[in-house]
Formats: sequence, C-alpha cells, structure tokens
Amino acid sequence: MANPGRRKRSVEILSMLLEKADVQGYLTTEDLFEIDPDVSRDVERRETFLTLLRRQGIEILDQEPGADLYIEEEA
Repeated sequence: MANPGRRKRSVEILSMLLEKADVQGYLTTEDLFEIDPDVSRDVERRETFLTLLRRQGIEILDQEPGADLYIEEEA
C-alpha cells in the first residue's frame, strides 16, 4: 500500500504547481525543483509530476523564457 502521507504531499505539490502555472502561464523544471527538491534525486517521481502536468496542458520549459545564456567568446 502506498504511503498516505507521501500521496497527500504529492497532491499538495501538484496543486501548488498548477497554481503557479496558472499565474505565469507555464512552468520551468526549476519551478518543480523549488517546490519539491526531492524530485531532483527521484527520476520516477519527477517524470510522474511532469506527465501529470502535461496532461493538464501545462507547458514545461527547461529555463525561464527570455533568460540569457552566458556564452563565452573566444579572444
């Protein structure tokens, strides 16, 4: 039987992520890591959240839109 405490926490995390996605119009992987740092170490849990969010029509980005990447130029 699944851990009921973990399931309740997962529902709370999913709710927070959906709320954040509603406000900003998308989520980043960093948003997921901020709300639940454990997913950075648990690939199965991370994939479960990402699948659930995508099924809700949430766009998942690898970085913030408009974020500049630092590119080192050769001298």
